[in-house]
Amino acid sequence: MIKAAVFAIAVFLTATFPLRADVTLPGLFSNDGMLQADQPLRVWGNASPGEAVAVSFASQTVDTVAGDDGGWEVVLEPVEAGGPHEMVVKGRNTIRLTNIVVGDIWVCGGQSNMQFRIEISAGASEAMAQADHPDLRLFTVERRVADEPSDDVPGEWRVCTPQNVRGFSAVGYYFGREVLAQTGRPVGLISANWGGTLIEQWVPVELLQSDPDYQPILDRYEEMIASGEEMNHTHHPAKLYNAMIHPIGRFAIKGVIFYQGESNAMRADQYRKLFPDAIRVWREDIWEQPDLPFLFVQLAAFGDPQTEPSEWSGWSFPELREAQLMTWQNTDHTAMASAVDVGEAEDIHPKDKKTVGQRLALAAMNQVYGQDDVIYSGPIYREMRVDGSRIGLSFDHIGSGLMVEGGELAGFAIAGRDQKFVWARASIDGDTVWVEADEVAAPVAVRYGWGQNPVSTLYNREGLPASPFRTDDWPVGTTGKK
Repeated sequence: MIKAAVFAIAVFLTATFPLRADVTLPGLFSNDGMLQADQPLRVWGNASPGEAVAVSFASQTVDTVAGDDGGWEVVLEPVEAGGPHEMVVKGRNTIRLTNIVVGDIWVCGGQSNMQFRIEISAGASEAMAQADHPDLRLFTVERRVADEPSDDVPGEWRVCTPQNVRGFSAVGYYFGREVLAQTGRPVGLISANWGGTLIEQWVPVELLQSDPDYQPILDRYEEMIASGEEMNHTHHPAKLYNAMIHPIGRFAIKGVIFYQGESNAMRADQYRKLFPDAIRVWREDIWEQPDLPFLFVQLAAFGDPQTEPSEWSGWSFPELREAQLMTWQNTDHTAMASAVDVGEAEDIHPKDKKTVGQRLALAAMNQVYGQDDVIYSGPIYREMRVDGSRIGLSFDHIGSGLMVEGGELAGFAIAGRDQKFVWARASIDGDTVWVEADEVAAPVAVRYGWGQNPVSTLYNREGLPASPFRTDDWPVGTTGKK
């Protein structure tokens, strides 16, 4: 009887006087944390409905009141790079966060080659031993899926130390270390990636539903559900976006580095449109920054070395690389770091992540930090001209000049109107590459590096490889596939 009476009183009190909740913050706000410099700073969380909340940071205090759902948000004025600072959040309770620095935050997104941990990368022992960087902060987004957009991700910021960096993205770490060294500004890295994933998993479902070109993606998913096929995270459009990107969208950042595309190679033609759309949605709908820097990696070589002058395999890496190149050329505030020359024939996860991270950092220095004298790309095909039985190729991003890597300029193929490519002789004459073959008297097209694992011999003198390219637009392997 006594227990029943106590229970009844408790129920009455709960109904009459709603329980008060402590003020809370999402995982992105923690000790040893990082905030973006020179931008308005949103800070948000939960409390009891109607509860007064005050946020103090860097000589600012902003007050607000939690809404009917308990959610609250304040916006702080921009803060210069530096620190450390303390953040105090007061409601019914007080949260005190220490050792927060302000600098530049980069999201490290993509699939397995961005997920690839530094502890298993080339040169890991030396790199980790030297990874003592108090002004480099690391945050790993927990890998999970969600049916609807989430508002929080569990986790906490960590100072970069040899122990804390072990399981972190190798590409992300090498990029962040280089940006820190070159700018002197604190750098924060948010690792949000998952191996084997498709680009459609990293966008909201509304994007896929809004365009008939993407209906096949949704149809395939519905067919899998109807057939009772067992599905894992690689089969769910939008669900990684919901769980891992949407929750960090209110958090101010400097930019994105992205390494993805292997899983979409069988639908490279579709990727030409979907990848730029993904960039646009992340910029406009998530971070509300239309000019948010977006730097990405062009796929590394993989598979048997190329032997045929015009090659197509089930992976169709040449077309995917072409789609990535087109995205860079047609999308403002983007840059591409080619990794075609650092691949491994027998491993789709090449261990040289240092080169990739450093090339992304070169792009950041030039495109984001205003260092115009930094050469950040290898030669990019611009135009061709026919001169009798040979074709002359001109390039952008030649730096201080074109050069051959490996002793012989190879990897070029040439064709006439019959569209049959043969291996060609190639030579450098100043800023022009001349290509010809005895079998083709009247050439009309050239391809370079058009294979899953092509030969890479054309570089600029800064040591950056030419992107694979073709001068034709003839149908190839996956053209038209959705």
